[in-house]
Amino acid sequence: GEKVLSLIEAGIVCYAMHTNFDTRGGMAKEAAKMLGLKNTEVLDETNNGEGLGQIGILDKTISLIEMSELVKEKFNLENVMIYGNTHTKVDKVAICPGSGKSVIEIAEEKCADCLITGDIGHHEGIDAVERGLCIIDASHYGIEKIFMQFIYTYLKDFCPDVEIGIADVGRPYIMV
Repeated sequence: GEKVLSLIEAGIVCYAMHTNFDTRGGMAKEAAKMLGLKNTEVLDETNNGEGLGQIGILDKTISLIEMSELVKEKFNLENVMIYGNTHTKVDKVAICPGSGKSVIEIAEEKCADCLITGDIGHHEGIDAVERGLCIIDASHYGIEKIFMQFIYTYLKDFCPDVEIGIADVGRPYIMV
């Protein structure tokens, strides 16, 4: 509440669209595109072809460790957490930016080799691996931060007369 009041006092307009951008597929579509996934579809459909996550195929089969390196490169991350054997072959990939614990079973049902998401707990991770699904936990923020550049570009294109900027807020956590 205090942040909203500060914005109002400063005469700054704030339009929050975090969850609707997730569920309308924008975040996951952009993340899947960044990874180069082909033949993508919604992972967990919630409404008329829209929903949470995306699932698609890589151009070539790679190892889980190579997949983790690709995730780190594309999303500019220093590290990720891997659940699974690093030599496991990955071809079909599901991605759910933010917290994707709720889509683990769906990723398994759709025969994904790997789910890329955030906020995976110890037990969810080892249980998924036991059932044949590898997981790359890139943190909740790690993938969702792409929204800032996405919306910046969108607004620049559609509001050319408006001054647009991206605040340098840094990461909300520190790895030590």
